[in-house]
Amino acid sequence: MVKEIYRRGHEIASHGYSHRLVYHQTALQFKQDIRLSKDILEDLIGSSVNGYRAPCFSMTDWGLDILIEEGFSYDSSISPNTPNNLYSKFNLSTKASHSFKIKDNLWEVPLPVYRLGGLNIPWGGGGYFRMYPYRFFYSGARKIIGDRDYFVYYIHPYDLDHDQPQIFNTSWSNGIRRYYGLGDTYAKIKKLLSDFNCMSISEYDPQIGGIH
Repeated sequence: MVKEIYRRGHEIASHGYSHRLVYHQTALQFKQDIRLSKDILEDLIGSSVNGYRAPCFSMTDWGLDILIEEGFSYDSSISPNTPNNLYSKFNLSTKASHSFKIKDNLWEVPLPVYRLGGLNIPWGGGGYFRMYPYRFFYSGARKIIGDRDYFVYYIHPYDLDHDQPQIFNTSWSNGIRRYYGLGDTYAKIKKLLSDFNCMSISEYDPQIGGIH
C-alpha cells in the first residue's frame, strides 16, 4: 500500500513505528523507533523520508533534536496552545501558526487552530473533522487559509471505517472522539477534496521538505 501511495505521487513521511507517545519513551527508545520506521519506509519507496509527525502530537524539545540526528528536515507535531493534555507542550506564541524554523536544520509545520477569543480551537482534521458539521469546518479552513495561505489537514484510516469493531469499555469522551460521525466521513472528505486544491508539504515548500 505504501508503494502504491508513493507511485501515485504522494509524499511519504513517518509517524513512528510503535505509535507510542514521545514523552513516554526514553531518548534511546525514541531514536530506535523513528530510525526503524524511516528505514522501512525508505526501503519500500527507494527515496528519502524527510517528515515526521508524533503520535497524538506528543513532541518534546529533546525529540526534535533526535529528529535532526536521524536526518529529518521537518516536523509537523505541534498544535499550539490546544487544551488537549495529550498534545505537545511548547512555550509558543498563541499566534505561532505559520511554518517556522524550530531548530537549526529543522522546520516545524504546526497544525491549524481556529482563533476564537482567547482560545485556539483544534481544526486540523481527524476526530474534529468528524465532529464538526462540514460547512462549519469548511468556513474555519477558509479563514485559516486566508490568514496563512495554507491549511494542514490530517485523517486516520479508522476515521473512514464505519464498520470497525468498537471498544465498549472506553470512557464516554473517548467513545465520542473515536466513533462519532464515522458514517459521514467518507462523503465529507470527498467534498473537502473537491472544494480545495491539495498538495504535499514538500510540494508546497521544497525547502521545508528537504528538497533542494
